[in-house]
Amino acid sequence: MNAFSLVIKKDFFEKSLAIAIVFFALLLGAGVRPFFLVILAAILLAKDLENGKYRMILTFPVKRWQLHVSWYFLGVAIITVSVMVSAGVRGSSSFLVDWAKSISYFAFMYGLASVTAQKGLGNFLFPFLVFIVDAGLSASLVYSRYSLLNHASVVPYLVSAGMYFVSLYVFSKEGSV
Repeated sequence: MNAFSLVIKKDFFEKSLAIAIVFFALLLGAGVRPFFLVILAAILLAKDLENGKYRMILTFPVKRWQLHVSWYFLGVAIITVSVMVSAGVRGSSSFLVDWAKSISYFAFMYGLASVTAQKGLGNFLFPFLVFIVDAGLSASLVYSRYSLLNHASVVPYLVSAGMYFVSLYVFSKEGSV
């Protein structure tokens, strides 16, 4: 059995209601999507890190980095389906732009939630505070180009990728930096 199927079985058994609620909330559109991406990032790996439930899966022959990537791909699959359905219902032709922004923002929040949960800072509060600060600062003309919510340049994509790989490294090294 591979890591991805273990993650899917575990999360849909334990968190099916939360995942369904977030999925349907993601269908509401790009305006509210970042807030629900924060929630999605907090309920996947980060929640299990905070509760210590991920250790059960480590009894199977899988590596830590495989679990981290599998939880991320589960989130990407949920986001992809919700963005596709949302764009199809609205008749929007901006599927790829919405998808790229959503995946990038999710990568940052997933990485941030994972690292803060491993360091004992909780899985939701710190990413939510970053979301609030970013939303507030994105109104200024100076910061809006570099905002994770706006994605007006390549910098937010690089920051998101960097945060994801930092969290992958921290998780792979069993929480020690």
